[in-house]
Amino acid sequence: MTCLLSQNQIKQLIPHRYPILILDEILEYTPSKRILAYAYLGSDEQVFRGHFPSFPILPGVFLVEGLAQASSVFLELNHQAWNPGNELIPNPGNGMLGVLGSAETRFKHPVFPDSEVFFEAVTTREFSNSLFMKVRAYYGDKTFVSGTISVTKVHQKVLARNSDYETIY
Repeated sequence: MTCLLSQNQIKQLIPHRYPILILDEILEYTPSKRILAYAYLGSDEQVFRGHFPSFPILPGVFLVEGLAQASSVFLELNHQAWNPGNELIPNPGNGMLGVLGSAETRFKHPVFPDSEVFFEAVTTREFSNSLFMKVRAYYGDKTFVSGTISVTKVHQKVLARNSDYETIY
């Protein structure tokens, strides 16, 4: 498969950075329908050192985060009405974030160090500024996690105002 967007281009669209940026590449994108992202999870990843040192397994929450990141990239590309081959418009850093609204997932197989993972998100419904997506993380015929999530764009000030963030920090 050909790389459609590199990790540097992904970083222009979503605010995630190392060590939480999971996606390496976007491989496929069909406007308003589907996205396919890729990540290589090497044995040198920090998370494998602590989860678990004698038997390293990727925490399931990292798979859900990868699916959320792929969905957020999809949301941003749709917002731009981007098509493969078009110029990419970097997110201007205006405080808008793709936010996971809900997650219903089923974990099926563990992910070990030195694994390749594909993150697929398919739109099932659009409502206002939100997308509802059927998602799965897999490699070959082995599905690691599948489920549904929703993403929407929210200004970070709204998130701070509606949480204890301001009082804690």
